[in-house]
Amino acid sequence: MIHLLAFSNNNYTFWWVAIGLGFVVVLVVIVLLSLLVSFVRDIEENAVDVLDGAGRVAANTDKLEDLNTTAVAAQALEAEVKRHVALLSKL
Repeated sequence: MIHLLAFSNNNYTFWWVAIGLGFVVVLVVIVLLSLLVSFVRDIEENAVDVLDGAGRVAANTDKLEDLNTTAVAAQALEAEVKRHVALLSKL
């Protein structure tokens, strides 16, 4: 005796609903992954801009060591000016 696998209309409906939900889930996953890729690209572009800016800041602060030398020279100049003022005030 051969038994044929028979499905009722409820079973067909269930499978079509399951396939439909699976399709919707796949579409949602595709949309969410596309958004994620877009966000990551945006973050990458902004990170590159920040890195470029940091490089420019580093280049601008490269000569800060010379500022100490300038301060020492300014103090020496101040002392020299005070000596000149003292000498000129005696005249």
